[in-house]
Amino acid sequence: QITSDYKVDDVPEAVKVDMGFATYESKFEVNGSTLRYWREYVVRNLFVPADKLPELRRFEGMVGADEMSAVVLKRAQ
Repeated sequence: QITSDYKVDDVPEAVKVDMGFATYESKFEVNGSTLRYWREYVVRNLFVPADKLPELRRFEGMVGADEMSAVVLKRAQ
């Protein structure tokens, strides 16, 4: 719940990544004074072939960047 002293100014874009061996999806939803954050990380294969290592690193970077994103609140006037 967001108190009446604040309002949502900005939310990160939804993220959806599918690399075959894993998927990641997240989104923020604002409904009145309720802020919901949802994410899902699915590992399809526990082993990633060596030739897919660059894709794994890119996937990890995208997930890490999303985890660092933040909702911006500002004081209500």
